[in-house]
Amino acid sequence: ITYYNQDGSKALEYTFTIVANGTWSKYQGAETGLPAGFNGSVVVSSDQPLAAIVNQKTTGGQERSGSYSGESAGSGSAYVPIAMKAFYGFATEISVQNASGSPVDVTVNYYNKAGTLVSGATDTCNSLAVGAACRRNQADNSVLPANFNGSAEVTSSGPVVVVVNQNG
Repeated sequence: ITYYNQDGSKALEYTFTIVANGTWSKYQGAETGLPAGFNGSVVVSSDQPLAAIVNQKTTGGQERSGSYSGESAGSGSAYVPIAMKAFYGFATEISVQNASGSPVDVTVNYYNKAGTLVSGATDTCNSLAVGAACRRNQADNSVLPANFNGSAEVTSSGPVVVVVNQNG
């Protein structure tokens, strides 16, 4: 398992063994080897096939949770079926992680519900380091209109993996 800082430098790396048909879990909040306030990404690699799931949980007054499956490989493009800004109090955040062996350039284009490109609303992540992730919160995109409820297309110069979170 390798944790990456946002600049692509390794924050922590270690190995472990999972027995055949076994399971292993890690609560990141209990990871003592990470710097305080760690904000980065993680790569789990293996010499045998495995399945991975990530569970997320908020902290604070209203607790919410979500899950997503780990990816075994990246792609040069991905489609995000929902991208929102101030839509009934919700916004989305797209996270893109570099799954290639060299830095990549990433472009996120937004489309309204009619499928029309929203001109000027493009987000980018330039020279995204190997293993690093960039996050683009649609609430911070000044070109997307309030009450935006559309989709997005992520393209990159190399393989990436993409996750979208809905926040409210």
